[in-house]
Amino acid sequence: RRSFNEPQMDAIRWAGSHVALRTGEAASDAEWPFALVQGPPGTGKTHTTWGILNVLHLVLYQRYYSGTLASLAPRTARSAAESAAAAAAAAA
Repeated sequence: RRSFNEPQMDAIRWAGSHVALRTGEAASDAEWPFALVQGPPGTGKTHTTWGILNVLHLVLYQRYYSGTLASLAPRTARSAAESAAAAAAAAA
């Protein structure tokens, strides 16, 4: 199993944080940033891109899941949001 080095993790964090900040209708396609991953052969560009895509998938799936849960079971969604906020506060 291969891990990411620090520059790769920086790129993955950057992409994930920019997608996580985009919410609602205000985030049009024109506002989406892009990342250019460049380097000589064998430096992990494909591995980094895989990591970025994995994080983007997780962020967007979580957004989809939260929206679906809120529309189908509003009380459960509020409870889940409160639990997540409490866990984040405890971790900080």
